[in-house]
Amino acid sequence: TAISNEIKRQMEEAMKTDSSKSYWLHDEDLGGENFSSITNSSQFYINADGRLVIVFAEGEVAPMFMGEQEFVMPESIWK
Repeated sequence: TAISNEIKRQMEEAMKTDSSKSYWLHDEDLGGENFSSITNSSQFYINADGRLVIVFAEGEVAPMFMGEQEFVMPESIWK
């Protein structure tokens, strides 16, 4: 839950600061397809700084033109 909430927070912040970004959080046309949480099959890796990075494939949480999406978690979320 904490990781999913952090991803949503980062998505909202990105949309506020850059009008060209659009994430599927509140799209009424998508209904249940909006991002709600990570799953057991969500992709991740640990970056060179030792931080957890959650990765979404192109078109999974945003329009395909935005490409693959990565969200770096603050250490306080996963430690």
